[in-house]
Amino acid sequence: MARRLNNANYFSEITERNTLHSTIFIILFFCINIILYVIILELLEEFFVSFLSGRVFNKGENIGIVIDLNEPKKSTNYLTSWAIDIYLKTPSEARYWFNPIMSLIIPVGFISLIITLLITILLPQNIGYLRQKFEREIIKIINQIDQLKYGFTTELSNDKLIDELKNSSLKELNDLSKILEIPLSELVIIQNALKWRHSNFMYKIININFALRFYMYYHFTVKYQNTILGLVYIGAAVLIIIVGLRGLKFIPPTQPSLVLFALGLEFTLLIAYATTLIYSKYDEEEERKPEKDKRLINGEFGSAKEVENLLKMFIKTKK
Repeated sequence: MARRLNNANYFSEITERNTLHSTIFIILFFCINIILYVIILELLEEFFVSFLSGRVFNKGENIGIVIDLNEPKKSTNYLTSWAIDIYLKTPSEARYWFNPIMSLIIPVGFISLIITLLITILLPQNIGYLRQKFEREIIKIINQIDQLKYGFTTELSNDKLIDELKNSSLKELNDLSKILEIPLSELVIIQNALKWRHSNFMYKIININFALRFYMYYHFTVKYQNTILGLVYIGAAVLIIIVGLRGLKFIPPTQPSLVLFALGLEFTLLIAYATTLIYSKYDEEEERKPEKDKRLINGEFGSAKEVENLLKMFIKTKK
């Protein structure tokens, strides 16, 4: 009964921590989102006025939809409806209607997400959303290497291994790489992550890429790369449909917000996918990796090809 209560308390504590991390993350994300929107909208207004010789109506004015006509009229709004007159007093003078929320929601949200993640990896583990995930992956990898080196894992052996990896020279890491049959490049990533983990706050800010590279390399790219690639294709499909509608004149050229939304969506997804490619493992590296390393470091039985070969062998044996 006591053991059941302890387990219940443990899972309750984990749930409370996850709720706290998620709550702080969401609050930070929305605050950064609002600040970015305010900054970007001010910069956009200045851009239209200064660089496009224009004029912006976004304070609730009731003006004509077309620049040369007073009727029909449409109301402006700072967040959802800007009337922008560009190239004033020239033959190219025109009025465009711009929806800032629709046009910018994806890229601004993406930038806000990146900033929030960077902040939460620098926060302490008990409140930092990404920091908690980073620590989880560090513990997992250390346990796996510990098991690989000693055949067992304890808190003492973990601490010993962390000190060894942290303080090893490149030559010592290379020797350890041969003993454990783990690529040297992976040990360097782990070493940099451990140095980052045990350093002061200023070092963490300057070398934040050490933590990001470790987390992306060992967890995010492995788990979500295909998902992001799928989203890229979805974004491309959305862009094709909207550009097609624009070509068929269903979307007026003076109301480009929907087209800008589709472009922002595809641009953001391509940047996200490019980032996962930068931090992901090379295919050649995976092929050269020893079988023992594949099983223990990646936490997998083997590649899909190996499983396929085993199934073929099983079918032949049954025959």
